[in-house]
Amino acid sequence: MDKKNSEYKSIFSYNTDWNKNAYLNWQMRYSDQRHNFNIIAKGYMHAAIDLAAICLADNSDKKSDELIFPILFNCNHAIELYLKSIMWSLHWLLDLSETYSSGHDIKQLYQTVCALIKQYCKEYNTDEFSTFNVQNKNLKEYIDELYLFLHPDNNGIPENKESLDFSRYPLQSDKKTPYIYAGKTDKEIAIDLQNIKERIQEIGYNLDTIADYFDCMLDEKIDYESTIQQELESEIFSSYYDIGYYWR
Repeated sequence: MDKKNSEYKSIFSYNTDWNKNAYLNWQMRYSDQRHNFNIIAKGYMHAAIDLAAICLADNSDKKSDELIFPILFNCNHAIELYLKSIMWSLHWLLDLSETYSSGHDIKQLYQTVCALIKQYCKEYNTDEFSTFNVQNKNLKEYIDELYLFLHPDNNGIPENKESLDFSRYPLQSDKKTPYIYAGKTDKEIAIDLQNIKERIQEIGYNLDTIADYFDCMLDEKIDYESTIQQELESEIFSSYYDIGYYWR
């Protein structure tokens, strides 16, 4: 479409009322992609909470039956992003070359993060793992409940990596098999909006706190290593002067 002849205002344009603008790059940091993961994760988590709140405020039109899918998708994607951000920080704290695991299988991501925190606790001689377990009891139960719902015949264990497409498509990846809510079932599948909102709020708060914690630990590690490097360089330069070496 010719931009000059378009009858629509560009979606990438300003509103004269700055409160009516959203800035894609205002909170982003080019040099800190882990921070950017957390910003987007917060957005998805807030979207899930706000959509649930909208339904709770007035559900006379039963909008919840439609909005429950983006509510669940936003929550699960936020969890995925937070776990990948935490994983990235732990990899760096442990001097590992990886960043984060790919895919959308939040159960697998959660298990990987747990293993990394165990390794972190051993290397740094701390007991943060017990704190992590307490903080994420809600998250673990949420993931277990979700996977049991998706894989009831296999005790909640997927045969392959779970993509969590159930909240995006009514059909599974084979394009033939419907998810249980779109298939033949005589049982009502209900979600308590008040309960899911409260649980999402707690999960989001705890993951955000944990992500910030490991960010701080990583910043301290980077600052410490930078200080050591500066002191080493200072000693090297001092030794040059002690033996009469001067830069020309």
